[in-house]
Amino acid sequence: MATELALSVRDSIDEAVLDCEGKDLYRLLPTPTLFDLTNGVPPIFISVLLHGNELTGWDAIRRFLRRRDHTNPKHSLVLYVGNVEAAAVNQRFLNHQLDFNRIWCGGDQAEHRHAEQVVDLIRQMKPRFALDIHNNSGLNPAYSVLTHTSYACLTHARKFSSIALLAPSLHSVITRRMNEICPSITIEVGLSGDTTSLRRTLEYLDYLFETDLDHTTFPEDLSIYRTVANLRVETEGKPHFPTFPKLNPALEPLNFDSVPAGTSISTHTNDDWVVRVYDNDEVEQTDQYLEQVGQDTYLKHDVIMAMFTQHVENAFHDCVCYFLEPTTIRYGDDELLQPIPE
Repeated sequence: MATELALSVRDSIDEAVLDCEGKDLYRLLPTPTLFDLTNGVPPIFISVLLHGNELTGWDAIRRFLRRRDHTNPKHSLVLYVGNVEAAAVNQRFLNHQLDFNRIWCGGDQAEHRHAEQVVDLIRQMKPRFALDIHNNSGLNPAYSVLTHTSYACLTHARKFSSIALLAPSLHSVITRRMNEICPSITIEVGLSGDTTSLRRTLEYLDYLFETDLDHTTFPEDLSIYRTVANLRVETEGKPHFPTFPKLNPALEPLNFDSVPAGTSISTHTNDDWVVRVYDNDEVEQTDQYLEQVGQDTYLKHDVIMAMFTQHVENAFHDCVCYFLEPTTIRYGDDELLQPIPE
């Protein structure tokens, strides 16, 4: 059997840990750690550092804990601090690891078993709400990611941003799994290390811990987009990143905007790499969206993009960007808001 991924469970969080930068956490937390700070009060579950190069969640939660009034809390906290090993070298995840945000819905590797252990513990704690905090590696407006569209998810998503991304293709993320237990969303707070990202995350934590989580409404002014495809750069052999296609930098400021047909996506300098598009069912749709002219790849028709990144390793390990469509919703008999493409 492969070496197991240990989980540390603690019932307090000391000053030394709160003083620690994300890149140094491995010195004090050598394994992923679950902090159970419930003390008999119904908790909110928060996960940070599922990607080691996304530090704002940790920076925000440690500041929040320092300034919070603990005398009469409306909600307590259960905190999961994830990939501290990757955070030490500012990487999404390491070569010997699985992506910590793709391990939550089953599998037979050590990370999958670790995730099941975390889920089992969280289920016993009966959280009121679950929040996963992430950064983007490219310029994006702040937005939330939904895997479920209950009134609670929509209400708390709107409190963070007027933009939400409904992501049916994200089958193994922690948000989808937590929605089996309680309402859960992901927030994408901006660039890691950015003061605006930190400020908006702290403001949202203040909102969550001061609000009545049972008071939910349908937010009419929440703009919801649905992922329909994602764009990837792939290679058959071992990736040699210096030859990675040059991605068009003009696309990064256009996240959540319409990008017109004929726009350049990338320029290739090496035949080892290929750009492909896959829909939510992992069926290739490259010919529908892209055309190749010489070394350049262009859009065949207008698309709305999100999460476009020029970070080469992130683009390879996850995707370059997602293609979206605006989505309207209705309230169904099963108490799930069903997406209806416009």
